[in-house]
Amino acid sequence: MKNNTCYINPLCAHEHDPKYYPQRAAEDEKKIVMIAGAGPAGMECAYVAAQRGHEVHIYDKRKLMGLAQNYAGQWINQGALVKLEKGEKPFEVFLKWERCPWPTYAKEYGVPMEEDVRCCDKILQSVLQDVNIFFNVRYNIETLKAIPRGHGVCLRKLYKVG
Repeated sequence: MKNNTCYINPLCAHEHDPKYYPQRAAEDEKKIVMIAGAGPAGMECAYVAAQRGHEVHIYDKRKLMGLAQNYAGQWINQGALVKLEKGEKPFEVFLKWERCPWPTYAKEYGVPMEEDVRCCDKILQSVLQDVNIFFNVRYNIETLKAIPRGHGVCLRKLYKVG
């Protein structure tokens, strides 16, 4: 019997089948990947390249990008350096901010550092809620480290629930 799949989204109905996911590149085959354009296609390219273990850099001419990219675009345009790293478990990705301008802004305006972390968490949760509804999935995001807490980086784990 032939496996059925969707032409538009080959992962459809194969969410738990590892052969449908990109394989990690060998250490000597990892590349630095530049993505021109942060629209849906560019973001998908970045996601797949990150899953394969490549270092991904996304560039877009627009100052503000649509939907979930809007927040990412603001961070990047204000000096943030964000990397995506595939986790060891299936459906697990780490978002790592090595540079983020928001704690500096929070200090300038007298905002407590923990409030800065809560604000970022709320923004990410609201975007993730839209993603979960739109794609009919259930993902969660968890803050593991935060620049305002003195960790030097912001590290958040994005993972599939259930």
